[in-house]
Order: sequence, then C-alpha cells, then structure tokens
Amino acid sequence: MYKAIVRVTQRESITDTAGNAVEMALHKLDFTGVQNVRIDKYITFDLEAHTEADARLQVEAMCEKLLANSTTEEFQIDLSNGAGCMGAVDCPCPSTSCKNYKSCCACVAQHSSKDNMPFCLRK
Repeated sequence: MYKAIVRVTQRESITDTAGNAVEMALHKLDFTGVQNVRIDKYITFDLEAHTEADARLQVEAMCEKLLANSTTEEFQIDLSNGAGCMGAVDCPCPSTSCKNYKSCCACVAQHSSKDNMPFCLRK
C-alpha cells in the first residue's frame, strides 16, 4: 500500500483569480504585507500497487486524466510506502499545525524536507 500526495499548482503564467481575491480580502483585514497569494490543491490517498514505479505511473495517469488540468496546472507527486515512519497510520506528532498531521509518512516527509527531525521520530 502506498500513500500518494499530489500537489496541484497553477502555472506561473496563469492569473490566480482566487488567490487575488484572498489577497485583497486579507489586505482589507489589515494584513497588508501579504503578496502573491496562490491557491493550490493538496490531494492525498492510499493506493495499492505492486511497486513504487507502478504506483507512480498510476498517479501520473490520474493527474493527467482528472486531478490536474494540463493546460493551466502542474503537479508534483510524493509517494511513501511506510518506510521511515515505521508504518504508523496515526502520527503521534504533537505539531497539530502541521499540514500533514495524522498522516505520519507525509508528516515525516514534511519535517524532513525542512532539515529538522520530525516530532514523531524524536526519542
């Protein structure tokens, strides 16, 4: 079983009207330092596949056929099979603000990408 994380972003050349609306609203709320707001999609799901290569091919096909509009969006895929997080389903990470909270493998990837030890692996 693989955990797939797909991040879909609008191409830089595309005006993000939703992001512009949020930015304007934040300015009206006196958060005047906010700039360049972009609204992205973050999609997670479990996928059964024999190999990571097979899982990646399946997720790429899903993105091309449904999850992303290839004309206006780009996508990034992250896969995990549980290695590195001891197969945990629920993350014991106390950082509830983490966008990957309660998804241990994604949490590990998130904290590791910031060059710090993930909370759920600290002894």
